[in-house]
Amino acid sequence: MDQDILLKLERLAKLKEQGALSESEFNEQKRTLIGNATPQPEPEPIVPVKPNKPSKWKIALYIFIGLFVLAALGNLNNKDQTQYAEVTPQEQARLDSLEVENERSRKLENDINIADLKADRAIKRILKDPDSYEQIDHRSAFVGEKGIYVSCLVTYRAKNSFGGFGVDRALVNFGEDMTPIEVIPVPEK
Repeated sequence: MDQDILLKLERLAKLKEQGALSESEFNEQKRTLIGNATPQPEPEPIVPVKPNKPSKWKIALYIFIGLFVLAALGNLNNKDQTQYAEVTPQEQARLDSLEVENERSRKLENDINIADLKADRAIKRILKDPDSYEQIDHRSAFVGEKGIYVSCLVTYRAKNSFGGFGVDRALVNFGEDMTPIEVIPVPEK
């Protein structure tokens, strides 16, 4: 400790002995003197941090991996091309027929999906009050016989001749061009 602080502490002790300072005042003054005497630690100097640059070998490794991936992708494309280049005429004919069949299936599925809407329109045309029409259920299916391409069985609710509502069923048959050929009322069992 510093000599000056020791002298001040001795003077405070004498004042306490004489009764000029109370115990709490003495301790407070002592803490103040000792607190001022403790040296504050010097802050550590701030060292600037340099950003990490990848080393040359890491860059070379990244380039090598990239080239390897590109070569592997190029090799996969070559395998695909050679696979198709080796197709025999019989296999090609089979693939072509499968493609034609898939196209037919997609068209049929689309036609069956739109048969519901077209069946609603066809049924509304034969009703006395088309605005009262409300579809309850429908089932569409491919027929492919006797000029009928798709049939749609519709259960619906509509006003009858007396103004009351009734539940009826009708079979709507469609031609190849998806125009309704006929609407046949189906009697209840």
